Amino acid sequence: MELTHKYQNQDLSAESAKNGNISKKWNDLAEVSSNTLTQKQNLNLATKILKDFAPNLCAKFANEALERCFSAKTYTLTQLRLNCAGLQNSWLSAQITYLNSISGATQMTEMQMMMLVSNISQTYGYLKITELMVFFFQLAGGKYGKFYGAVDPMQIMVDLNEFMKYRSVMLDKIESDRRSEERNKMLSNPKCITREQYEAQKKQNAK
Repeated sequence: MELTHKYQNQDLSAESAKNGNISKKWNDLAEVSSNTLTQKQNLNLATKILKDFAPNLCAKFANEALERCFSAKTYTLTQLRLNCAGLQNSWLSAQITYLNSISGATQMTEMQMMMLVSNISQTYGYLKITELMVFFFQLAGGKYGKFYGAVDPMQIMVDLNEFMKYRSVMLDKIESDRRSEERNKMLSNPKCITREQYEAQKKQNAK
């Protein structure tokens, strides 16, 4: 769905200066998520999530830290709900309202947006908010085609299902890279030997 939007051709360097370093956002979030939160901390968490993972930052995350959006320790929608009641709906509503406003097509009604928020929350509660930011960035960039006439919540759910295939590819790549890196580290260890070297030493010792 090709949209008229603010995601593309965005001045990311200016946005970075304005919104701070992405790594710090993740580090701060991981620190908060490891603790049992008080009521005040819940409010602070909600404020932080809505600010640091806002709709206008989807391009920044997707362009500057794509793999980390899938691999980093961040909240899932379900974890948002468990830590702060209603936060997952507030965050999703902000994303969908922004998408709706920049669509260039007939916008969804408030009821349609509420139903879409509910459907995403219930079906994809295990997704990280950063993964969903990549999805919304791709959706706004036309990766899944055009909206014809109106922004269609059912089509967005179809597109999200398609995004899950892309997510699987990304997770497989990340895991493959991790294993390759571990293997390279192991082979660079002077005390490490290959299977062939082990078998050769075993035969030598048996003589």
